[in-house]
Amino acid sequence: MRGRPKAELVFSQSEREQLLALTMRRKTAQAMALRARVVLSCADGLEKSVPPGLDVHLVMDNYGTHKVPSIKAWFARHLRFHVHFIPTSASWLNQVEQWFATLTEKYLRRGTHRSTRQLEEAIRRYLDSYNANPRPFVWSKSANDILASLERFCIRVQKVAG
Repeated sequence: MRGRPKAELVFSQSEREQLLALTMRRKTAQAMALRARVVLSCADGLEKSVPPGLDVHLVMDNYGTHKVPSIKAWFARHLRFHVHFIPTSASWLNQVEQWFATLTEKYLRRGTHRSTRQLEEAIRRYLDSYNANPRPFVWSKSANDILASLERFCIRVQKVAG
């Protein structure tokens, strides 16, 4: 195996609480470092679980955590990983993020997970429950609201471009 030693992704109660607090996406150095550690742990887990002959394509948002030196260095050492950054404010991703926020708020935060396996089992139970009675997310903005937001964005871009 190449790269740095692989470790199981297990969080203490205090780390779990810190991660929950980070859902507010504060931009302190400590918060960024902890999120970077989580990203690296996930990448290490993917490295272990995806067969060596396959490339791995990751779709990530443009948040700064994914661009810190330790993460850039990890991806530079693991050439089969290809990172694709989505445009900022991509509405479809907002829906995906909302689904994960619902999972976190309604299911994970209320539980106590003493291991990664217990966390995984809790997520699978939620998926079974959710898939038994799936409901689509409803867009909360009208087409006019979205177009007005796009127009404001274009005006800002034109001002910057000169």
